[in-house]
Amino acid sequence: MSVFLSNNINIHVSKQISMPLKKCDFGTRQPCFSFCGIDKSNAKQEDSAKCVGAAYIGIFAAASFLLALVAALFKKKKTKADLLAFFKKALMKNNQILADETINKKEEKLFKKLQKSNSKLKDKIDAKTMKSLKDKIEIRKKIRYINSLYSSSISLSPYAMPGELINKLNFKDEDGEIVKEIYNYNFKKIKEKFEKLSLKENKTQFDIERIENCSYLIKAYNDSSLLNTQKSHENCLKYVKFENEGLKKLFESQKSKFLSQGSSMGDCYLVATLNGILMNKNAFEKFLKMFEIKGNDVVLKFSDGFDVVFENSSLKSDAFLKNASVGFEMFEQAYLIKRMSDILKNAQEYFAFDEEFKTLQNQVFSLCKKNDKFSETTEHFVSFVNKHQKKFGLKFEKVKDILKSGMLDEVSKSISNEFESKILPLKGIDLKAHEKSLSI
Repeated sequence: MSVFLSNNINIHVSKQISMPLKKCDFGTRQPCFSFCGIDKSNAKQEDSAKCVGAAYIGIFAAASFLLALVAALFKKKKTKADLLAFFKKALMKNNQILADETINKKEEKLFKKLQKSNSKLKDKIDAKTMKSLKDKIEIRKKIRYINSLYSSSISLSPYAMPGELINKLNFKDEDGEIVKEIYNYNFKKIKEKFEKLSLKENKTQFDIERIENCSYLIKAYNDSSLLNTQKSHENCLKYVKFENEGLKKLFESQKSKFLSQGSSMGDCYLVATLNGILMNKNAFEKFLKMFEIKGNDVVLKFSDGFDVVFENSSLKSDAFLKNASVGFEMFEQAYLIKRMSDILKNAQEYFAFDEEFKTLQNQVFSLCKKNDKFSETTEHFVSFVNKHQKKFGLKFEKVKDILKSGMLDEVSKSISNEFESKILPLKGIDLKAHEKSLSI
């Protein structure tokens, strides 16, 4: 017999009852009939068995209650850290940048749920943090409103390139005030993140990358050469002079004024960088210098000398980018291959005698020259890194995640060393002066 108790606990009981049928051993050794209130003279042996079974069920019921009570006492209670993590994860799932009342209302309900759960905590989320989260939801709502009204692609994250946001600062009406509010909110968040990470004592490599990213964004907010140079409702392609027809063909199908990530997250810094380039004539012309037409092939040349060949001007696989011409899709695939190569190169000291590692390196090297086996190589790479994640310090759920780690400045520097010079030094930045010059 198996008795199911709360909290997924199963107690297995032998079907054979070893206790005597005539008497119950409850300390008093009284007859079982007397204990159960049965008339001894009329009782039969089968009644005794039923009585003992009932006693066992009573014991198990009591045990079930006690176990449930103990489990409840030791059950991990929700903390403010749990609530904040849940809230942020839920927001990440609502990354629609256009106005959608369903999404806006969902986020408002999410915040109310957070307030309710927080009220039940002993150690509550402080009022300042709660206000910050509420402000975040309100800003997201305003960004969706502006994007829908003007067909823009302002990011919901403050840590994206501010090109389109800057273009709309000349609005004089109520919408202009909303844009200014978004602008100031973003810059405040960038500054806070930069200061917080800069003051951190034991910085990880990821911390350093985020500091550089914030540094780059501070520069972008104050350097017009990094921002849009044409009208806000169009990309820069009509103003670009292509050196030859081969290059022009790679981008002539680019009708959309901005690129998007597609159905899943993973490459936001890459998309933000390419959108910044697409909206900036000078930056795009530097970007074009990466592309070289060699016969029927296209070669992408990175600033560190790393080259990727696209045979017959064809992609190696389906692209992740949406609303993108083949030129941008080629860059995405070339950058993914470069990241695989860089990750393996940085970890090769740990795998000096590992045959699988050498095989994987050869596969990636071959992918630089040939179009075949793209899926096989990328899937092998993800599997190998995940198997040795402690040595790599990385874990990928899918191939697209290989693009995830590239920060804004890293993507930019891989395109052109001229972009690298735009990054501010990590020290000596007068944030108050920047805030004063950028404040509206």
